[in-house]
Amino acid sequence: MKILIVDNSQIINERLKAMISEAYSPAIIYQATSYDEAIKLLLTESKPDVVVLDVGLPANMAADLLTVIKALKNKTVVIVLSMSIDRLTWQKYTTAGADFFLDKYHEFGKVAGIINMIAND
Repeated sequence: MKILIVDNSQIINERLKAMISEAYSPAIIYQATSYDEAIKLLLTESKPDVVVLDVGLPANMAADLLTVIKALKNKTVVIVLSMSIDRLTWQKYTTAGADFFLDKYHEFGKVAGIINMIAND
């Protein structure tokens, strides 16, 4: 399974990578800290099965990235992480195609379990 983690924090990227690697193996994990890096990976070698996407990308680019991901490969599962869960943000991302929408602070640990569940389906 190929997984792309997109978060502008390198620390969060590394934490997610370690957590996913422990819970699910074998996984090929790509990391991006910006919209441009993510697009490059999506358009070249990665073609991920799962994308873990933080809504905190600069200039509100996470929503645009989600639209691109869904347009490129509809079977890609997108797990969106957000520091603020409000109805408008949830609606914006679920309407754009997010498969899962998690509170980054309280539900961070659920990401690996969701990936494991997806892998076993």
